[in-house]
Amino acid sequence: MLIASTPSPEMLTLIRPVVQRNGGRLTGFLFWFIAMVLVFVVPLALVLGAVFVSSWGIPLPLEVRVP
Repeated sequence: MLIASTPSPEMLTLIRPVVQRNGGRLTGFLFWFIAMVLVFVVPLALVLGAVFVSSWGIPLPLEVRVP
């Protein structure tokens, strides 16, 4: 015999905000800001770092040419 129990209304009011939590505007902004940093700033920093290190005369495993 299977007995199914339904949660009480008090328990539903406690659980519902946790399950249906929506991110705020700050969370959305931080997500897009971090994504833009990863897409644009990190590759640019890697290229500029490679150019800087190659100016020391240290051979690198990649070739960077600056026009």
